[in-house]
Amino acid sequence: MDGGFALGGAIQDSTGNSDGLLYKFDANGDTLWTKQFGLSFWEAFYQCKQTSDSGFILIGTKDIFGNGNDNIWLLKTDKNGNTKWEKTYGGGGIEYGYSVELCYDGGYILAGYTTSYGAGGSDTYIIKTDSVGNTKWSKTYGNIYDDCYPVIYPLPDGNYIVGSCVGKY
Repeated sequence: MDGGFALGGAIQDSTGNSDGLLYKFDANGDTLWTKQFGLSFWEAFYQCKQTSDSGFILIGTKDIFGNGNDNIWLLKTDKNGNTKWEKTYGGGGIEYGYSVELCYDGGYILAGYTTSYGAGGSDTYIIKTDSVGNTKWSKTYGNIYDDCYPVIYPLPDGNYIVGSCVGKY
């Protein structure tokens, strides 16, 4: 909206822990600011989108307890990168969040994978939230093989289109 752009990612320290990062750049690619999030065990962002209020919505993964049971992590910031709210989604297995889109109703649609729910292996995990990240519904799709790196897009009619790689490894 201001001609610049943002990038979400992660930084790993010497102990192997990782924190989520948000970079804001001007139109020339010069860094305006950097924000670090998480500060516990393992956090990483895989996608960042600008929201209608000039803030950012980031999706990734967060290991809440330091035991390798990662959860999908959704974080909303203001235009200066300050946290407005954050939510995690998942169960006792591993969840990674790769894709977030703004929906026509003001909420978000998330795509990732889960080993906590579904048919076995890692299954595509879709979560629909309201405007502050509260779950409205969730679905899993898959079979006994692993699904990975799903993406999702909302359609104007209120439906969604999902893409994911499925493989027998």
